[in-house]
Amino acid sequence: MAEVPVKDKIEYTVAIVNNFAKKYSLSTTRDLATYLVRDFSFTVEQALRAVYNSELYQKLCDPKTGLYFQSPLYVYDYLKTEIKTGKLQ
Repeated sequence: MAEVPVKDKIEYTVAIVNNFAKKYSLSTTRDLATYLVRDFSFTVEQALRAVYNSELYQKLCDPKTGLYFQSPLYVYDYLKTEIKTGKLQ
């Protein structure tokens, strides 16, 4: 059996991580929107817009940040700050 080149192993691993990050970010997005509806009295549409248009969401979708490994409540604290101050801190 031929040895798989390291480059192929790395590309495969990166693909797995990217796929996991996408799946997790969808679940977290749902949770973040739910928290915004509860805490800020946003409509579902307003909550989803706030999440998807946030700087935090861009970081959540970037596997390099590792943010997708964090709990939704941890991520939500950053989102609340961004909504209240207008910037991610």
